[in-house]
Amino acid sequence: MHYPQPTSDDLERFERDGFLVVKGVIDPEEGQAFLRMAQELAVGPRDGANDWDWRRGESLDNRVYRIVQSGVDRLYPWVQQSRFRAWAAAFGAALMRQEMEFWYEQFLGKPPGIGAATPWHQDEAYWGRTLSNRGITCWTAFHAVGPENGCMHFVRGGHRRLLEHRNPPEMASDLLICEVDDAADIVACPIEAGDVTFHHSRMPHMTTANVSERWRLVLTQHFRNPLCKDLPEDHYPWRVHVSQRSGQRVQQDGRSETLQEKE
Repeated sequence: MHYPQPTSDDLERFERDGFLVVKGVIDPEEGQAFLRMAQELAVGPRDGANDWDWRRGESLDNRVYRIVQSGVDRLYPWVQQSRFRAWAAAFGAALMRQEMEFWYEQFLGKPPGIGAATPWHQDEAYWGRTLSNRGITCWTAFHAVGPENGCMHFVRGGHRRLLEHRNPPEMASDLLICEVDDAADIVACPIEAGDVTFHHSRMPHMTTANVSERWRLVLTQHFRNPLCKDLPEDHYPWRVHVSQRSGQRVQQDGRSETLQEKE
């Protein structure tokens, strides 16, 4: 059944593990519309898109785009009224056992052969203390995805504490990474078209590089408790803000620099 209700087992698994894989969620007809959208975002103009793996020494005009990061709703308004969006918000609220509303979305495309790995991180490291235990992410690829092209990996039970993060010195983007214990229970989550994963805002997760011959096409949808809208932002000290339009980089302590200007 497409767009199912969570079972008691789903709720227990998510509370224990911090993540959940849900099979056969997306209606195939709606899934085809999402696939066409993702394919257009992958091969179309990248005006307004970021490279999450943008590295120092690469100019704004010559970014490699190892991880294409783009908004979706502004380009495809129908996504806002999709059954998938409404279902993900309700399912995520049930898993978190609190009210949830849509916050923002991202297309994340990894090109064939050069699509970079996304290192270990926790979403809350980007979102700040305001989102502590108040956020959840729904992640899906619109085709089969495994370790060879960038499937999700989670740390079972890792959502119980926040890890220290850093922005690697070789990165021009705002990408953050953390270290996962060698003894951690790491779970790879390959999925088929129509499947989704959910993870808690404090769940450590990573995706592998795309060494396949096809694009890896992903949509992430992020949800938060509505109370967060009225709370002040409270970011962690490692957070940086980078404009890939201007090359301006600002750290939490207020220090700024211009990384690379357009050529």
